[in-house]
Amino acid sequence: MLSETFFGNTLYDYSLAFAIVLIFALFGRIFYYISNSYFKKQAAKTATKYDDLLIDALEEPAVLLIIGLGMVFGIRTLNIENTYWTLALHIVTSIFVLSGVWALVRVIDIFLKEYMGSIAKKSNTKLDDQLLPVLRKGLKLTVILIGALVIFSNFGVDITALIAGLGIGGLALALAAKDTVENLFGAFAIFFDKPFSVGDRVVVDGVTGDVMEVGLRSTRIRTLNNTQLYIPNSKVVMSNLENISRPNHSIAQTITLTLTYATSPKKIREAIVIVKKILSTTEGVSDKYEPTVIFNEFASSSLNILVKFWIVDYRGRQKVINEVNTKILEQFTRAKLEFAYPTQTVHLKK
Repeated sequence: MLSETFFGNTLYDYSLAFAIVLIFALFGRIFYYISNSYFKKQAAKTATKYDDLLIDALEEPAVLLIIGLGMVFGIRTLNIENTYWTLALHIVTSIFVLSGVWALVRVIDIFLKEYMGSIAKKSNTKLDDQLLPVLRKGLKLTVILIGALVIFSNFGVDITALIAGLGIGGLALALAAKDTVENLFGAFAIFFDKPFSVGDRVVVDGVTGDVMEVGLRSTRIRTLNNTQLYIPNSKVVMSNLENISRPNHSIAQTITLTLTYATSPKKIREAIVIVKKILSTTEGVSDKYEPTVIFNEFASSSLNILVKFWIVDYRGRQKVINEVNTKILEQFTRAKLEFAYPTQTVHLKK
């Protein structure tokens, strides 16, 4: 019975080919058992968890690869016409490609979900957590599409025309969703460049506010008037952006004090001493940076004193400025230092 011939091969030949595939499937099962009972235990002894995850990700694709090798050796024992032989090789090659795509997709998952995800959790911004899932899905989809194109090409499909068709369709889609694509790439630019974090106070396109959230389309900012402003990510990337929260929360403040031309040099020196004392005793004024208080200008209608000092935290800026200005007004009034205002003298000639 085993010697009877069907399609150019005896039942013995078919049985031998099937047995070879079963043996390699058994090898795959043995490999899977060794991986679980030995490799994983060894990996569990290490300080990092990534080797455990890598082994877990690669063991099933490796088993599929071993079974594919068994199919290659099994088919080689059969006497098959060239047409069917080519088809069988295409199927086996596709299995190899599938195992590779499967393994690569799992490795991407580990790298972006576990490794990059743990880094994102330690950062002060939620932007990483929002963009990582998008990046992970995008890379996995890219790998799957490339694998599918390789399989189609393996079966003789002209992928050049297919890619050209996808390219034309993609171009049309990109033109239709130009703004969306620009904002999406803007979100990735913000993610990699990190010009700010959620909670930072920034000035974007002349608007000052605190960053509340960075989405895939826009950045949400709470303005100083307690309103929400949505700025497209593409505009954020293209604009000159000032981050008030960096490198620290300290911020410089400049004031110009204008005194009348009737003020004597002695009174100018007294005014400078008064201002310096006020700055050294007012809460909220930073003592890390020495303030600048100088008589710097003979203006058209006043003698000007330039005052520059640092405020410890920009969030208390208005309160500190109010305190400093009030003390200056009080003590200048007490010292009979008169503030100037724009004046103009007109001479009439008879």
